[in-house]
Amino acid sequence: MTIAQSIEYIVNRIGASPSLPIPSQFTFLKADSNFQNLLADEAFFPLCYLDAPMIGTLDEKTLKINYEIRLVFLRKSQLEWNWNQHEVLLNYTESYCREFVKLCQNIDPNESGISAISNVRILEVVNLFDVNATGHYLTARITTMNPKTCFNENLEE
Repeated sequence: MTIAQSIEYIVNRIGASPSLPIPSQFTFLKADSNFQNLLADEAFFPLCYLDAPMIGTLDEKTLKINYEIRLVFLRKSQLEWNWNQHEVLLNYTESYCREFVKLCQNIDPNESGISAISNVRILEVVNLFDVNATGHYLTARITTMNPKTCFNENLEE
């Protein structure tokens, strides 16, 4: 499982969490920052972007990889909204960030491919992109599990 697939796996479980105020099914997108605005034009909200590229450091002893990731959780907002209206969405997206971290900590690494999350930071954003979206950036270090075996599958050349 790639790091992007692992993160998408976790994000897809956030919406079904009973601890969220409103269950939500996310549109999950992964793209370089330059293309995110274009993709947002066609997206359904709530939205979760995984910013590419994801840079990883391989530990030569454990073979685990530590990736620095950037996610943004967004809900649709309006340019003319006042701060109180944006705060409603910010409460939702902050809860998505909390749930993402909780799931990374608690889902079996054999199921998700993620063995740890650390150095988590969040940043509020308002009226992001030309479609006007409000939410939170989440940055973190994600550690992938140690692969148990090498790839011995027959791959087409």
